[in-house]
Amino acid sequence: MSRRTLVALIIAGQLLFMAGLIARQEYKWRAWRTIQLRVVPLDPVALFRGRYVHLTYDFSVLSARGEDWKRGETVYVRLKPQGDGTWKAAEVSRTLDQQPEEVLLRGMVVHAYGGRVFLRTGIESYFMSERKAPEIERLSPQKYDMRVDVAVSNDGRAALKQLYIDGIPAEDFQPRPRE
Repeated sequence: MSRRTLVALIIAGQLLFMAGLIARQEYKWRAWRTIQLRVVPLDPVALFRGRYVHLTYDFSVLSARGEDWKRGETVYVRLKPQGDGTWKAAEVSRTLDQQPEEVLLRGMVVHAYGGRVFLRTGIESYFMSERKAPEIERLSPQKYDMRVDVAVSNDGRAALKQLYIDGIPAEDFQPRPRE
């Protein structure tokens, strides 16, 4: 095999790999059910991935209620629709016993202590531009309505689609002048 053919194969392989990643994400966004959740943002930096907004949810920290939760354990957060178009956590379970009208998010126990359980569901990081992420982090959740669209599969896997502030995509949002 010539050097030119080898280089072409390597480049083609990389392009196919990247196209596969994009197709996988597009599939999640189109095929999975989309729900909206309320969030509270933070603004950390990942050294190799760039600036992102860390999102917390009403189910990120829950009361343990006397149960013995283990680190790394898979759990399912049962979500119920609210009157404002968002979904809210109703309970956490160890089993995937989903009713047709319900949405379950699969999560993992990060740690449990002090009567509280800390969960991770894989929808905690929303990557943004270097300029925009710090602006979003400084916004008060009491002053602005912050929500995300999340695609959820039947087995509870989730993928973030879009972060909104007062109904405007975060990348296009301009904060109000201070009053």
